[in-house]
Amino acid sequence: MMLSSGERVSVERPVTRILAEIAGILMPADRADGRLASTLELLREIVPYDQCALVEVSPEGENEVTVVPEPSALERSTIEQTLLRLLAVVGEPGAAGGVLGPSADVVVQEAWPSYLAVPLVGMDRVDGLLLVGQRVPDAYVEDDLRLLSIVASQIAAFLAACRLGVQKARLAEERIANLEALHERDERLRVGLAHAPIVVFQQDCELRYTWFDKLLPGFTAEAILGKSDQELFPSEVAEPLVAVKQQVMKTGRGAREEVRAPALDGKGLGYYDVSIEPLLDRYGEVVGITCAALDITQRKATEQLQRELIAMITHDLRTPLTTILGQADLLRHRGVYDERMVEGILHQADVLKRLVSDLEDFSRLEMGHADLRPEPVDLVTIVRETIVHAQAQTSLHELRLAGPSALQGEWDADRVFQILQNLLSNAIKYSPGGGEILVVVERKDDGAWVSIRDQGVGVASDILPRLFDRFYRAQDTVQVAPGLGLGLVIVRGLVEAHGGRIWVESEGADHGTTVTFTLPFERDTPRALQAPQLTRRQLEVAQLIAGGRSNAQIARELVLTTGTVANHIEHILRRLNVNNRAQVAAWVVEHGLLDRSGNR
Repeated sequence: MMLSSGERVSVERPVTRILAEIAGILMPADRADGRLASTLELLREIVPYDQCALVEVSPEGENEVTVVPEPSALERSTIEQTLLRLLAVVGEPGAAGGVLGPSADVVVQEAWPSYLAVPLVGMDRVDGLLLVGQRVPDAYVEDDLRLLSIVASQIAAFLAACRLGVQKARLAEERIANLEALHERDERLRVGLAHAPIVVFQQDCELRYTWFDKLLPGFTAEAILGKSDQELFPSEVAEPLVAVKQQVMKTGRGAREEVRAPALDGKGLGYYDVSIEPLLDRYGEVVGITCAALDITQRKATEQLQRELIAMITHDLRTPLTTILGQADLLRHRGVYDERMVEGILHQADVLKRLVSDLEDFSRLEMGHADLRPEPVDLVTIVRETIVHAQAQTSLHELRLAGPSALQGEWDADRVFQILQNLLSNAIKYSPGGGEILVVVERKDDGAWVSIRDQGVGVASDILPRLFDRFYRAQDTVQVAPGLGLGLVIVRGLVEAHGGRIWVESEGADHGTTVTFTLPFERDTPRALQAPQLTRRQLEVAQLIAGGRSNAQIARELVLTTGTVANHIEHILRRLNVNNRAQVAAWVVEHGLLDRSGNR
């Protein structure tokens, strides 16, 4: 194809207006439908053609073709193949290209005796090709090529801007997604830290507080920020903390230490496992520290409880064992049967049996296995038999029964006997001066009520709430009545297994004690352990959840680790077939295990 150097004088072409209109169409850098096709339609007014085609090559190597006017499917396939051949002549995408000469492609000339093909050159690559063709020879002049090149550069700029816009939009979406992920991560961290027994904080090079994730009870943000440990805590708390932190600042190496500091529940001092790491600037210089203080107060209490339990069991088992071994050794050396010694051995063996039995019962109740065998029985008969048995053990006390002649219900007779035997034994042990022990049996709307009233040493008001704690024994009663401290725990477990309640009342030291427990007539009464899905310990956790306690608070109240509490909650959710703590609380209230004020 040859280009004429002349101009068409017979046709007036509004070049400036058309180029301006094309610029207006291509000005918004987005791929709105028909925008390129409209541009090619306008192009006809300044560069005439019978067919105009545009091929775009994406950075991923995908081709998109626009043809005006729209050809048939067969013609379109031919045009696309032609455009790709011309694009190969211009150069591979990614290389700069130029205007095609007249001998570029014979096939193209056969289709369009007159044609112009101009590459769409981006910043550093050929992004496509713009072609116009007519079916008559020598139809184009130099001005046509110049105008086509101008439009091609506009289209190339438009395509580059569109790609840039897509990249920006993608980057914006990625940034938003990253920000959302970061916010979600921060929120998970915030919630996790808020409900975990851990305090995270930072201090500058002068060990003044610059940031913290939660406030210690009794402190405000204004009172902490900018202050040092010496200004906030007593010397016995501050000095060990500062010593460890200064060592980290000096060496640039992290450290870990157990320290005492104000407890998270605001009650005195707690124990913390503190991990301290240096904060470095971009030059590697230490500019402060970051610390994570894990509250291990509960763990310390559990460890102490374990030590006391081992010591208690060891002591209580060693005493009867020593007696048994000593008396058996005497019998062996004497070689003569001694009734008194045999009785002593049997008595101590019975003590051992009771200790082991208490431990077995405690273990079963902790796992929720009360093994009740309820049947129709007369409660008054059981009480009367227990009184006769207990009276035979003492001559200092007078045991008396007050109540109806009979009271029928469906209970486990052996377990009720065990409950009464334990409570009467306590009443005798804690009344060393003797006196009357009154057992009162009553019929109430919610079941049978049994009260045991003694005239013994009584219970101080500060001790009453702890009487049913595992292994708890008041210091002033240890010598009066030695033991493991499991009796009332077992009694409570057996009472609750029947669906009842138990509580202790006393006006103080030397004013006697009254222990009252209830037994519902119908075993399906919705109380405590009548919820068969949960163990007693799991039920306690569920009740505290309904009372609004956090995991850390539950751990402190039940003397458990937070990990154990989490495991209990997992089992509770699975056994109740619920998804969250709110549903657990609703279940507790629905079953009448918690009143509206949040009390068990």
